[in-house]
Amino acid sequence: MSRNTLLGFAKITRDISEQKAINDRIAWMARYDALTGLPNRVEFFERVEKLITGSDARALPFSRSI
Repeated sequence: MSRNTLLGFAKITRDISEQKAINDRIAWMARYDALTGLPNRVEFFERVEKLITGSDARALPFSRSI
């Protein structure tokens, strides 16, 4: 046999769909209230920040009141 001959092949696969679903659920739980399903404070402030920075980039007016 020559040195460049393939002698065999091994493949290892794993179904990660369950782990992906668990990670997605954890990410959701970090940003939403489990009882109401509404966004929590972290999600709210990130959305507001995106609105503010997005309006700056597009030169659109943005106002907020507290």
